Amino acid sequence: MRERMFGASSEKRPSAPAAPRDPAPQTGHGPREQPQLRIADVIHVLDDADRTCPKCGKPLEECKGQYEESEEIDVIERQFVIRKHHRRKYRCSCNGCIETAPGPMKLFPGSRYSIDFAIEVAASKYLDHAPLERQVRTMAREGLIDDSRTLWDVIEHLARIVKDLPEAIAAHVLASVVIGADETR
Repeated sequence: MRERMFGASSEKRPSAPAAPRDPAPQTGHGPREQPQLRIADVIHVLDDADRTCPKCGKPLEECKGQYEESEEIDVIERQFVIRKHHRRKYRCSCNGCIETAPGPMKLFPGSRYSIDFAIEVAASKYLDHAPLERQVRTMAREGLIDDSRTLWDVIEHLARIVKDLPEAIAAHVLASVVIGADETR
């Protein structure tokens, strides 16, 4: 019963010396490919004072196209900006018509917040579970002074823009030949 319950003891030593095996390929903590990340090249150069040979004192010449390369994953902090849109005006020489170039799509008419800003707030709230008050504190550290009511209004206006999306997704799924579902309780 004990053998059935616990199996063979793992602490027993082998009776005969084991034959050497080919080592298994290492898995785990090696560098993971990150094809979705943007690559920012940084070129490091020697200062003019360091461009002399320490042995003979002659100037060092640049080896064209020769680099010692390494990679590191870095973070560039999020930045809030006020984007000023200048919509150019055009007129006809007859003075019968004046046209203005179209601006970007707005969250709602006269909105001070972009749709991208609204998506950022909604993603942080619903995907990362960051409450609006916490987002307000984070934004304040990053230079944007706001309040949770404003963020809630932004999310509400975004919801109005995408209100027909759930029905469109359901229609798309139901139009499939086969519907996959997880019926686990």
